[in-house]
Amino acid sequence: MRGAVVLVVVLIAGCSSTTETPRQFAPSPASQPPREVPSGTSAENVVPVDGEADGTTLLSPGRHSLRANGAADTVHLAVVDVPEGVRGYGGFALHRFTIPRTEPYQGLLYWTIAGVHADPCTKSGGLLDAGASVTSLADALARQALTTTTSPQPVSVDGHDGVRLDLVAPADIDFADCAEGYFDVWVSSLGGGRYLQAPGQRSTLWILDVDDQRVALEVSTTPGVSPDDVQVLTKMAESVTFVRAG
Repeated sequence: MRGAVVLVVVLIAGCSSTTETPRQFAPSPASQPPREVPSGTSAENVVPVDGEADGTTLLSPGRHSLRANGAADTVHLAVVDVPEGVRGYGGFALHRFTIPRTEPYQGLLYWTIAGVHADPCTKSGGLLDAGASVTSLADALARQALTTTTSPQPVSVDGHDGVRLDLVAPADIDFADCAEGYFDVWVSSLGGGRYLQAPGQRSTLWILDVDDQRVALEVSTTPGVSPDDVQVLTKMAESVTFVRAG
């Protein structure tokens, strides 16, 4: 993920469905230390996902917080109800696969998105203006070449309104033929970004206005992930509560 693919901090990523080498685009986790979850709030007993987590260590089931990839000073942390079998990555992502990855990609990621690549493969056309609103980002994703998006549907997470949509990569493409060998869909606000792992990958986005800050939750899966696994990730996304970073 370019980011989340921090990229690392964002992401992890790669374009192979087997083993992959992390790509690092955003500031390293070391430059973005984990933010403490404030005490005296509903976020007590929440464990922050370590900004240096490399996806190899299983998290204990319970409530864990993510810091959005793309904003070192994100106003809100996303607190997720995490089941068994989940690993943290870069402070902004939760993965349900082992590393090195030899199975389909499946994860939940938390973003601030600054711009959308006009063409994720060739990178021609530069970045589409994603504006600052929920609607402007949804519109930019719909204008992106090669990917397809579903019609945005109204949604609310933890009382914060926005839209939900799916973004799907083409199935008939070889990411190795893309510029630098990556299929880059968006950039985050600190120079990181998101690249997809495989043709046919589907990312479900909850684009939300959280107290006048636009954020996005992403459930992303590559072909081969079961409907039951998708449901686990969706339940995690819908469990999110937002708390102010301390």
